[in-house]
Amino acid sequence: MLTKEEILAHNQPERRAVHVPEWDGDVCIQEMTGTQRDAWEGAMQSKDTAARAVNFRARYLVRVLVDEAGKPMFTEAEAEALGKVGAKVLDRLFDIVLEVNGVRQKDAEELEKNSATTPGAASG
Repeated sequence: MLTKEEILAHNQPERRAVHVPEWDGDVCIQEMTGTQRDAWEGAMQSKDTAARAVNFRARYLVRVLVDEAGKPMFTEAEAEALGKVGAKVLDRLFDIVLEVNGVRQKDAEELEKNSATTPGAASG
């Protein structure tokens, strides 16, 4: 049986190097901690649904793109600039981020649906 010390000693998030041909190089994606993921999901529950949808992928990516030492490459203030990168690259990286963070397809669809839903919008 594991002790709490043994469990807490395993706090190194997964990191994955990903080649981005469009950028002619690699980036490093790091798994969010439980605290980081809860904060992100909490932010996606805010009442301002229109604001949640704006630059959704880039805002998620700034939380997980890190340098070789594991330090964030971007700040939240730089999400807008990252969002100006080609959508094809952002989509591909976002799919990998979801996998690294253990977000099930159903969860991802719900997050995206909730981020794009606006009050009074027709569903279906």
